[in-house]
Formats: sequence, structure tokens, C-alpha cells
Amino acid sequence: MSYDPNTAKSDTDPWREDLPVCRVYSHSPRFRQQLEGYVGHVIRFTTAREKEPREGLIVDCTVSAEIVRTARGHFPAHPIVAVINDSDPARVIDVLARGVDGVISMN
Repeated sequence: MSYDPNTAKSDTDPWREDLPVCRVYSHSPRFRQQLEGYVGHVIRFTTAREKEPREGLIVDCTVSAEIVRTARGHFPAHPIVAVINDSDPARVIDVLARGVDGVISMN
């Protein structure tokens, strides 16, 4: 069987032009400011009362991963991305073991 790119169907992504929407769960205004500078060009942040389509939750785990449990309690339907200070394998495993869907390292 051969592949003909002229007859292949295009799988269009209806969200391609829209940035992902994320809510930030942190007790630190400085964290949000840093985060916006770090990924603000690829994520749209929200503080809306209602959950938006494809909305995720970015959780500040730079001090402790314990906050994941609290965040999950407040936002049970959101996919969670943990933000950690560095990419130390033990730290990454710790937050993943707490059930987050992804990890961002600030370094």
C-alpha cells in the first residue's frame, strides 16, 4: 500500500488558532508574574468564574508538591500541570506521583 499525500484527508485541529486557556493556582502574585513572562506567549491565562473549553490548571509546586491535593479538591475536572523550580528527576517523579498531568520546570 502506498501513501498519496494528495488523497490523504486533512485532520484539522479546530483549536489550532486558539491558545490553551489556563487558570493559575498559587498563593504568590510573583509566581504568576514569572509564569506569564515564561509561557504567556503560548498560554492564555484566565480568572473567569466559569470553566472555559480546554481549560487547564497550572499549580505552583515551587515550594511544595502538597498543594496539588488542595488544587485537585478545588478544581476536580481540570487537567493539572505542576510548575517546579528545576528538573530534578526525584522532584518530577514526586509531582507526577501526585496525579498531575504534566510538569513545567522553571529552568
